[in-house]
Amino acid sequence: MKRNSTFVFLFIGILTIGFFWAVLIRPYLHKNNISAFFIADCMPNFLAVMILTFGTMTLPKNQNPKEIFKKTITFTGSMILYEFLQLIIPGRVFDYKDIIASILGGIFTYLILTLTYRILIKRQVKTLI
Repeated sequence: MKRNSTFVFLFIGILTIGFFWAVLIRPYLHKNNISAFFIADCMPNFLAVMILTFGTMTLPKNQNPKEIFKKTITFTGSMILYEFLQLIIPGRVFDYKDIIASILGGIFTYLILTLTYRILIKRQVKTLI
């Protein structure tokens, strides 16, 4: 499988998970007062980092470990900045748990993309031999 199509597959997968979380799971947890610790409220931050990073990995550009790291850091930092901006945006609530979720989302995203990249490179090298 080509590198770009693999990243498109990952992007569609995380979009699907995000959709089901936002439309079905999160409302169900809140409606039924099911305690999911802070996961119900923080999962959007976790998924947002993944969606943004995976989405940019689908662009037709030479992707490498340095690019993966830059993109992950950029989107993780953006989500953290957004959380701090909520301190001054009327009607919004600052939550340190969202910052933790964004950082964990960034780490998870980086690990998945780096692992995927390495697997794809190994397959590419095997096909050249």
